[in-house]
Amino acid sequence: MVKPSPQLFSMPAATVAAKLAFLASDLGLTVAEQTRVLSSNPNIMGRSVEDHLRPWVSFCSGLPSEGPPGPVAGLGMSQADMRRMAVHFPQALGYSVERNVIPTMQYFADEWGVPHPDLKRLLTLYPRTLGLSVETNLKPKAAYFTDTLGLSPDQLRDLVLDFPPLLGYSLESNIKAKVDVLTAFVTRVLPALPDDHPLSVASSPPAIDLAATITAGPRLFSYSLPRVHARLARFADPSLARAGVFGKPDAIVCDGALKLGPVLTPTDAQLDKRIARA
Repeated sequence: MVKPSPQLFSMPAATVAAKLAFLASDLGLTVAEQTRVLSSNPNIMGRSVEDHLRPWVSFCSGLPSEGPPGPVAGLGMSQADMRRMAVHFPQALGYSVERNVIPTMQYFADEWGVPHPDLKRLLTLYPRTLGLSVETNLKPKAAYFTDTLGLSPDQLRDLVLDFPPLLGYSLESNIKAKVDVLTAFVTRVLPALPDDHPLSVASSPPAIDLAATITAGPRLFSYSLPRVHARLARFADPSLARAGVFGKPDAIVCDGALKLGPVLTPTDAQLDKRIARA
């Protein structure tokens, strides 16, 4: 059933059977899912059920406390949650509860302000969170968002809970690069628009808040840099703005945030249809 590995052949049949039974009973994995998980991460077969796998399940399924503050006691994940995590990121099963899972979740509770009951959202939506280094990946991102862009603690928390995959994007080549493009658009392109341009309202008081814009639209970072460039250029096109292709100009700014969803979300084909109908 599983992809052959020297480690598997060296195990007693009873040991292999016990681990497969655990994957089926405790995680609810089907035979096909067991094959997928063990093919991706055969090292799971070398993990002790009682010393490693069962504590992993116990913590993930344990009732969360009401922090922060305080220690993270559990994540409150259902079997279906754990099953999805194991299938989509089999490496998660290999991480030590004491050395990786708990410290990482505690970091998000203490430094990103994520309420303990919401921690499971990080792993169910982006299980690769467990593979990210706190020191070299997560802390630099938090520092950039708060110290450089000025996100408040509440905005930082909302950002990661709204779009956990953001954690896996490169700080230099993705996040900073797109923030630079957005900053140039907000600080140079919009203020330079003539007064009769439909989007000139976006550069009028109250000023656009970059932190609020990013918090309201973190999926900005999921699009390619050329797409962001091209769509912002179209956003400022006077003929498209007057035709309302991206919505009513007086609704593009809300609570200081520039609404980027209508600009970035449509596919090229959908956008072409909108333009053709305008």
